[in-house]
Amino acid sequence: MKRFRLRLAGWLVLGLLACLGPTGVRAQAGCAAAAPPPAGPPQARSWVEGTWLTAPDGSAHYVASREGRVLKLSACTLALLAQTPAAGVPWSHLALSGDGRWLLAASDDGSDISVFDAGLQPVKQLQARTLDGRLSSGVAQVLDMPQRRSFILGFHTLPELWELSYDPRAEPVFDGMVHDYRMGEAIAQPGFLHPRRTPLSAPVTRLRLAGDCCRVLGRDPRTPAPWDVIHLDVRRKIGQQAVEPE
Repeated sequence: MKRFRLRLAGWLVLGLLACLGPTGVRAQAGCAAAAPPPAGPPQARSWVEGTWLTAPDGSAHYVASREGRVLKLSACTLALLAQTPAAGVPWSHLALSGDGRWLLAASDDGSDISVFDAGLQPVKQLQARTLDGRLSSGVAQVLDMPQRRSFILGFHTLPELWELSYDPRAEPVFDGMVHDYRMGEAIAQPGFLHPRRTPLSAPVTRLRLAGDCCRVLGRDPRTPAPWDVIHLDVRRKIGQQAVEPE
């Protein structure tokens, strides 16, 4: 009974803090206050060890559970508002767009990438693969880049950097090398949530925003080299930069 009371008290404290708004609580793995209630749907009992994001307006939390579901919880009551079906592997990464309209889920262990709307309705599914389909990879990191209205993805084994624009008016994407798109040398793909690929000499598993609208920093932490500076418009590495440790 004592343990039950402690668990219930932790749950209530988390709910009250969440009501403070977007700066109130963002639960992390191992947070002692984030104990799930003894009653409730089975899939809600494992979200404590998952990845949390809070909507920009502070109204909801998005949680990736160990069963490969994404849950949307009320920020004030932690009531379950919506959920996705279980995926084949647990989602390791969640990224929420700066405007709160789009949520990306990806995995370290599989090549599946899914994009949902704010209500967790599926919008697009992708596979982290090269254009020829010969190489696939798990996702190493995902960043939201509000300046471009895009998600930026790095991979464990794929020597590419991806930009997924969540702007419905995004310009078309031409896959591969294009000498002159006006001559019909490539087929344009709709730019909304279509991978804009930057080829690299090696995978980058750590990413940082460079602070402007065009560049990101990437590196493999297993090597002592400085961070690569990657220009998203020209789609290539343009230099290296030393940065302060995280």
